[in-house]
Amino acid sequence: YTVKNLLFALTVEPSNVKLQQKLAWAQNQRQAGLPTIPSTIEEELETNPFMRVDLPELQKLVGFNDPIEALREIRKRKDNWRG
Repeated sequence: YTVKNLLFALTVEPSNVKLQQKLAWAQNQRQAGLPTIPSTIEEELETNPFMRVDLPELQKLVGFNDPIEALREIRKRKDNWRG
């Protein structure tokens, strides 16, 4: 679940270095048979686009200037994503 969510998040923020690092870590954890949870609020604020919709740079990535519209767009993309 964590790896899939991070893969989706990269479709929204492909240049987010923290996100790339967390994905590599999560993939290594899974390969070793180790859990990828729990997560911290700090990590989520760095890597979860749903929790970052207030940031103008994220809004721009999804084509909106409003956090509510950005959230709606990210949710729509997630609903349609088949990664």
